[in-house]
Amino acid sequence: KEDVMLRPLVKNCQGDPPPDARENTFFGGLRQGGGLLNLNNGGGPDAFRLLILNNFRLCCTAPVGYASAMGSNASAIPYRYVTWRLIEFQMNSLRIALRVFPGDLDRAIMFVLVARLACSEWATATGIQRPAEHRPFSINSLAASLSRPFETVRRHVHGMIDAGICARTEHGIILSPTQDREADIIAYYQAAADLLRTLAAHLARHGVPMPQAQGVGANPLGPLVKASLDTGLVAIEKHLHTHWYELILHGTLIYENGRDIMGCPEQSRIYGNLVLTAEQRRPAKIRDLASVYGMPYPTVRRHIDGMMAAGALQKKAGGYILDPEWTGDDDRIAMSNQTVDYLLRQFRTLAAAG
Repeated sequence: KEDVMLRPLVKNCQGDPPPDARENTFFGGLRQGGGLLNLNNGGGPDAFRLLILNNFRLCCTAPVGYASAMGSNASAIPYRYVTWRLIEFQMNSLRIALRVFPGDLDRAIMFVLVARLACSEWATATGIQRPAEHRPFSINSLAASLSRPFETVRRHVHGMIDAGICARTEHGIILSPTQDREADIIAYYQAAADLLRTLAAHLARHGVPMPQAQGVGANPLGPLVKASLDTGLVAIEKHLHTHWYELILHGTLIYENGRDIMGCPEQSRIYGNLVLTAEQRRPAKIRDLASVYGMPYPTVRRHIDGMMAAGALQKKAGGYILDPEWTGDDDRIAMSNQTVDYLLRQFRTLAAAG
C-alpha cells in the first residue's frame, strides 16, 4: 500500500531450493534418528489453546525482546516475503497431515491438534516412539480448542478411531495407533521438524535476521516438533475467515499469486515488504487449487464463488488472484504481521534452547 513506483516484473525468475530440500520429508526423503526432549506442558487442550493464544498475543507486544534477539535489524524484516514462506510451510504441513487422512481436510486439521496434545508423550529423550502411558483428552475439550461443534468433532474422532489412529479408553481418547499405522505417526512427527528446518533455511538464505543458537541442544528434534505444530495451528486459532476451507484457499492463493515475485531471489528482495499489484500476481485455476490438497472441485468452486462475492478475488484470463485492496486491508496486514512475529518468536525460543 506504499506510494511507490514498482519496477516491472521479471518473468520466469526461479528461486533456489533450500540446502536440505532433498532431505525434507515433503520432497521425498525422511530424516531418521535423533532423540527428543520431553515436551510435557500439561493442562490438556484448554491449556494448550491458552498457550497458543497467549504466545500469539505476547509476540505482538514484545518488540524489545525481538530487537534484542535479532539485533539492530529487527525493523528490516521483509514481512510479505516471510508471510509467503510461512504460508508455504503451512501448506506443506497440511499435506503431511493429509498423508495420514488423505482427502479429508477437516479430519487432518483435527489430527494435527491431537498430535500436538500427545507430543510430550511421543517425543521423548530417546526418540519418537509409542509411549508407555497416554494422557487422554475429551471430545468436548477438543471441540472447545478448535471452536467447532461437538457433533462435528465427535464424528471425526470416531473416524480417527476407526482408521486405527486414536483409541478410546475409560478416561477419554488417546493417540494410540494400531501397529500398522504407528509408522505413519512417527513419520508425521519427523516430517514436521523437517519442514520447520526448511523454512528456517529459506529465511536465512534470503537474509532475514535470525537469532544465533545459544550452545548446542542435546535433543534438538523435540523443540522443533513442538514449534512446528504450534506454528501450523496458530493459523487455525487466529484468522478472519468463516470457514477453514476459505482460510486454506486464501493462503494457497497468496502463495500461488506470489510465486513469480517471492519465488525469485532478486525480485523478493525488492518487493519483500510490499503488497503485490494485480499485474504482479500469477493467476491460479480452480482445478489447480483443488489438486493441491485433493479437495473436490465443486467444493473449491463453491468457496471461490463465495470469495468472489465478498470482493476478495479478481478473475483473470489465467485464473483467480486475490484482490490487492482486499489483501492490503489494515486488519489483514496486521494479522499477517503478527503471525510472522509469532514465527520469529518460535525461532528465538529454539535458539535459546540451542
